[in-house]
Amino acid sequence: MRLLALSTATRDYARRVDNGTLATARDRDLAPLIEAMGPWIWTWQRALHLTDQRPWRARPDADERIERSIVARTMMQDIDTWERAVARLDRLTAEARLLELPAPEPLPVPDEVQDAIARRRDAARKRISRRRGQDDAGSDGPAPAPPEPEGPTKR
Repeated sequence: MRLLALSTATRDYARRVDNGTLATARDRDLAPLIEAMGPWIWTWQRALHLTDQRPWRARPDADERIERSIVARTMMQDIDTWERAVARLDRLTAEARLLELPAPEPLPVPDEVQDAIARRRDAARKRISRRRGQDDAGSDGPAPAPPEPEGPTKR
């Protein structure tokens, strides 16, 4: 079987999302899309889907290498989407556990993105500490709340 073009795979994926048929698709039907997109673009598409955003589509008339480069840069810079996707997946996992249903697949987050999320959280904790009159070591005043668990994307 011939590998699909990136633009075809992203178009077919977007159609499944738009038609509401992605969740019911068989693994063998999704396999050619995953293969054509590659694991990171597939994961990025999933992060977009978890955050109720439109799927990314490669331009059909563009050089595939350029499209892959563009989406790689975009997904590495869109920390908000990754953070929201991980939070949503954590909620879905907790709901599945309560209802005794199978947990959703984990969302592998690129190391660079995990590092950026960690830096954001550290900066937020420092801002909170300063507002409460603490130094960066947290030696004055009440202790800040412990950080939220990272969820299934821990390294």
